[in-house]
Amino acid sequence: MNKFTKAIWFTAGLLFLGIAYIGIIVPGIPWSTPSLIATYCFARSSKRFHDFMLNHRLFGPFIKNWQSGRVFPSYAKWLMFISMDASLVIIWFTTNNVKLVAGLGIFFALIVLWASRLPGSKEEADRRIAAGEKLGWFK
Repeated sequence: MNKFTKAIWFTAGLLFLGIAYIGIIVPGIPWSTPSLIATYCFARSSKRFHDFMLNHRLFGPFIKNWQSGRVFPSYAKWLMFISMDASLVIIWFTTNNVKLVAGLGIFFALIVLWASRLPGSKEEADRRIAAGEKLGWFK
């Protein structure tokens, strides 16, 4: 891989890492998916930053569990659900836009449905793997 391609992957990793940090603070902005994307980008560009993500106090355990068994922790699912609900309430009271709230509500419901199919713990993932069950919809 040439230096230009690595630079693009590294820049994308920094961008998604920034989004992940913002998502920790701001309701409605996810931190989990951007942290996974950032880790992927750093795996293609910088061993140092990839290791940083894997050993990060907040992101590290989530990323390692995701890699080993597509684990999306139950507490994260609940936080995501509460955050999405709070976002919908804030958007409703600040915009009164029924179409926007309905559209976002459907989109958020699809995300919650997707996340609910994933194992909520490492033990659940191990049980599904041992039983030959799918970890989510596709794997």
